Amino acid sequence: MVDALKTISDFNEYTFQEQLQTFFETKLELLIADRQFLEKTFKMTFFVLSQHYSHIRPIKDRFMSIVEDIFSNAIEVGEIPDQVFRELTMQIFWEYYIGIVIYWLNDDSDRFESTSILIDKSIDLACSSLKAGIGNKIFDMGIFLFKNHVLSRMDMIKDHVDTLHGIKKKFMEAEK
Repeated sequence: MVDALKTISDFNEYTFQEQLQTFFETKLELLIADRQFLEKTFKMTFFVLSQHYSHIRPIKDRFMSIVEDIFSNAIEVGEIPDQVFRELTMQIFWEYYIGIVIYWLNDDSDRFESTSILIDKSIDLACSSLKAGIGNKIFDMGIFLFKNHVLSRMDMIKDHVDTLHGIKKKFMEAEK
């Protein structure tokens, strides 16, 4: 896969979105020769992980390494903000890839155009969300709510816990 991307002379000049889209499209192009084999084995291999995980792990590791490089480069040049949940975000791209392969295996459109359209639209949505820092904003809002509405009420919670302990103590004494 890396070799295929290296043959694209100006790949490093592509935007974050263009790199991701090219990566997914190229990955599928490389699978075309083995498509019939994949149709027969993909679901069995990927959905029975307990038996086949050791075979899938190297594929996932290479995939994640490439995605990490694409993310790191985009963050370095300021195209996207660093992601609070970076590892989770990249894990989601692995899950996305599995879904795209399943869709592609069932795509009977001419030259898999439906898969290409799905990749285009979904990568656009994902990149727009990442560029806008949606995950970071959700995290910031969660921290704010936790600090201002949970931690600030700890005294009230402590009072309720103390009350419950008192009731329990009285109940236990009454049983003796």
